[in-house]
Amino acid sequence: MTKTFNLSLNKKTYSLSQPFHLFEIDNFLPEDQYIGLLNSFPSDEYFKNRENVSAKDALSCKDESFKDFLNKNKNWKIFFESFNNNKFLRSAFLSTLVANLKSRGLKAFKIWTLDKSKIPFFLKPFFRELEVTFMFTKIRGEKSIFPHTDVPSKYLSMIYYFPNNNWKQKDSGNTLFWKNIKNSKNWKNWQNKHISTDQYEDFKDNHVIFHKAKYSKNKLVGFVKSDISWHSVEKIQQDPNEERQTLNIFVRIKKN
Repeated sequence: MTKTFNLSLNKKTYSLSQPFHLFEIDNFLPEDQYIGLLNSFPSDEYFKNRENVSAKDALSCKDESFKDFLNKNKNWKIFFESFNNNKFLRSAFLSTLVANLKSRGLKAFKIWTLDKSKIPFFLKPFFRELEVTFMFTKIRGEKSIFPHTDVPSKYLSMIYYFPNNNWKQKDSGNTLFWKNIKNSKNWKNWQNKHISTDQYEDFKDNHVIFHKAKYSKNKLVGFVKSDISWHSVEKIQQDPNEERQTLNIFVRIKKN
């Protein structure tokens, strides 16, 4: 595998702006780079929360075990560094600016940077300090992710699919995106309150799935957070030995 990753959000194979900004990029990386990452995807020992049937198993970049994983996997470390730089951040800012203006208003004009301290004093008011965070996830069997819109701190959310070599499901593991069709005032959700089990039927009665992002190899799915950016993953009905593997990538307000 080469020592650099050329990341771009410009080669979209699917894109729309309504009801919120959503895009897909097929073949996000060259095949050899993708296969190299797939073959070194974190093993089960790195994950936790396996007892929770209504949530994904997660390995966050904030976890100590994540650092251990990177120390043992140079290609993944280089991949993450390709996101964690101002060149990528500025390109992401420009490609989502219109959508973020619609979602957040004029404050979205502030340019994204990883380190505001390096900006000249007189220019600081025109910049916003963000960070890029990562989370490996696995969903198995009866686990699912109920509809939600993502937390307000996330300016851009991306999901990178890594089906393992045993994956046999033709129409499973997709990310579902929802559009409201009635009672819209009841479903504005800027604060990202997750739909509970007893609310799910009402939610489905008031929404329709307007896009299914098919779970397939080397696909990157992205969207801009809004108060209606509803998305979910239904239960994975499959062989319990198979898992839905993804890497979630977030551009978000930097935590102190």
